[in-house]
Amino acid sequence: MATNNLAYNNFDRNIKSASDLINLHAVIVDKMPLITSEAEEVLRASVALCVSAFDNFLHDFYRTEIVESYIGTGNFEIQFDKIKISIEGLKNIANSKKDDEKRNYLNQELRKIQRSDSYQSPRSVENLFKGLNLKNVWSRIEEHGLLKMKSKDIKAELANIIDRRNKIVHESDWDYINDQKYGIDSKDATDVLNFIISLVNSINNLKPEKNSKELVLFSN
Repeated sequence: MATNNLAYNNFDRNIKSASDLINLHAVIVDKMPLITSEAEEVLRASVALCVSAFDNFLHDFYRTEIVESYIGTGNFEIQFDKIKISIEGLKNIANSKKDDEKRNYLNQELRKIQRSDSYQSPRSVENLFKGLNLKNVWSRIEEHGLLKMKSKDIKAELANIIDRRNKIVHESDWDYINDQKYGIDSKDATDVLNFIISLVNSINNLKPEKNSKELVLFSN
């Protein structure tokens, strides 16, 4: 279980926006059937928001575990000497007398580090949890059982969703072979939404491995 509810609460808020778009699409199709084709853009936006909510959740989850481990209340083991923060940040943290002040300064430093990080692909998720000293994350997610899928299928489905998101965001979801947009319907968007929700719930309930000596953080 994550150290606190910040990451999950933020995800719950963000994923609702994706769900709202799917509901909005249904209203548009019902009330204005002549623009059904144009309304598909709302579904594409929903897919993009689902992936954004997932990425943001992992950023918050990872950062929170590092901060809380530094304070002494975290669940996962962190190799702090691998984290590079500014001298000013170190000074502010050292001079802070209250834990909340330390949390605030360390959060600010970690956000700077995370600006160029993307936690979306199966490989990036694996690297993130190696940084929390948790191996075989996909097998652990499979064991959780919420997705009712084998680990290789979970990874494949996430990779497919990320690929579709990239097509939507970077290529306007354009099928260059057939010279038209890739098709999408409400079931496609709903399947993505449900998968991401189940995956995040599984991740949020992962527990750290015990008695492991091998620690890796921010691997190249």
